[in-house]
Amino acid sequence: DARYEFYPTSSETVSFGVFYKKFKNPIENYVQPVGLSPQFTLQNASSATNYGAELELRKSLDKISQNEIIKNLSIVLNASYIFSQVDLGKDSTLSQAQKRPLQGQSPYVFNAGLQYINKEAGWSFAANTNRVGDRITIHGNQTTGNTAPAFWEKSRTFLDFQIAKNLLKNKIELKLNVRNA
Repeated sequence: DARYEFYPTSSETVSFGVFYKKFKNPIENYVQPVGLSPQFTLQNASSATNYGAELELRKSLDKISQNEIIKNLSIVLNASYIFSQVDLGKDSTLSQAQKRPLQGQSPYVFNAGLQYINKEAGWSFAANTNRVGDRITIHGNQTTGNTAPAFWEKSRTFLDFQIAKNLLKNKIELKLNVRNA
């Protein structure tokens, strides 16, 4: 991993990183047809790699307005682009290529949010969105001529809202969360 971080103020961040990870015998979920019912099992692949880049930004809006609400707002962005590959080695079957994406790894992840924090009043609010790319959740397999396809989770966007209030000099915090499932 290599990362460059810059902090324009105590409440702001600019960060850029690149990474490379090599896995030996990664464990993944597989499905195999057994009669009319699928059987789920864990299995080791030969090896895998993961590499990519990440950008993170946190910008306070305190300098753009004298309005107390805007002064307590921050914008947060985070984006990652990831390449992953599993090598099945000699365990490759006709239902899978020898090399394919790593189970559970999206090719991209994007997060954005607007956050409000007023420490004196004890209030905070956050509105966040998260987008992930298509990813394999369970790998397929082939046994005695019966093929079980891989299960893919399609890309989707999550929305998350939270409002919180600190009470009794920060001894109790009440939170309300709302999110799509």
